[in-house]
Amino acid sequence: MSNLRFACRMLLKSPGFVTVAALALALCAPALPNLQPASDTTAEPAPPAWEWPVSTPEQQGLDAKRLAELAGLIRAGERYRRLHCLLVIRHGHLVLEEYFNDWQADRIHTLQSVSKSFTSALVGMAIAKGEFKGVDEKILAFFPDVKGITNLDERKAALRLEDLLTMRSGADYHERGPDSPHYQLNRLARGWDKFYLNRPMLRPPGTHSSTTAAA
Repeated sequence: MSNLRFACRMLLKSPGFVTVAALALALCAPALPNLQPASDTTAEPAPPAWEWPVSTPEQQGLDAKRLAELAGLIRAGERYRRLHCLLVIRHGHLVLEEYFNDWQADRIHTLQSVSKSFTSALVGMAIAKGEFKGVDEKILAFFPDVKGITNLDERKAALRLEDLLTMRSGADYHERGPDSPHYQLNRLARGWDKFYLNRPMLRPPGTHSSTTAAA
């Protein structure tokens, strides 16, 4: 989990975001007068490495009124009613940052599938630096302090990094309905790792592909 600003900005950095961004900008036909576009911060200290430089829509060649209208429609519930945040990046600069449906930048928010892009990249970096031996390392070896893991068997003991990275864990985990393991996990404030490690195995790892947000 992470705060919503970090979650949204990591999403913007993920490879799959290019298509999403193109679609979002194509939809920016109309906007709201009370939009508060990000202001120019040229006189402020450089932001942390993971932050986007801030600019205004006009400075990056975008129509602020059209962006504002889109934000207004979302805020009024006329478009994308379930949207939590909207960030627009243009020429490497953050030009719009808006939050909806009672969400705020510092509120804790799940990252879900956006984590897949940078998690796999971090694993590759860890292997390159010798922190991990490789993708064949066993998952349970990373959790020596987690006691009382349930449903242990040979299949769970064989679970590798590669199996999680490729969505082939073999664990009993799905997202179908409010009583699903996924919804149960999302209701937890902590202990997500233990919850997932406790799930029973349906099949040997590495033998069946199934999208697993928890992995």
